[in-house]
Amino acid sequence: MFYCRSNKLSSSIPPEIGKLVNLEDVTLRDNNLSGKIPPEIGKLIKLMYLYLYGNELSGKIPSEIGNLINLRELYLNDNELIDAILKSLLNLQKLTALNIRHNHLYTNDAELRNFLSSKQIGGDWENFQTPYFTEKNAKPWIPLLLLDDYVR
Repeated sequence: MFYCRSNKLSSSIPPEIGKLVNLEDVTLRDNNLSGKIPPEIGKLIKLMYLYLYGNELSGKIPSEIGNLINLRELYLNDNELIDAILKSLLNLQKLTALNIRHNHLYTNDAELRNFLSSKQIGGDWENFQTPYFTEKNAKPWIPLLLLDDYVR
């Protein structure tokens, strides 16, 4: 077990985490971790519980997470994860609980969408994604006038 909850850890998750091959539980939730989830995490094939939520992790969910075939619970919510979710997550057949809400994630694959929805706590993960804005897709901000100001 690797348990560091709410310790104000900052920096990134080191790729060396992949050397801890006997871990069954990694809890790094509610810290200030940033950067990408290292693909080396996919080497932890005995892992059953992965809690990385409540950080500032960014980038894609690495396809190597699909190697964690013993994973029962995966919590990646409340980060800055972005982009399409890869089909490798379909390999997580022992998964009983998932939370990927409050990121910038999507999928166009119906099979993957159904799988994720069946595992997501509360069932709905897509309506709890935050739109990701870049300079290319950003809309100009238009201030809304409060009707109250003009009624007087």
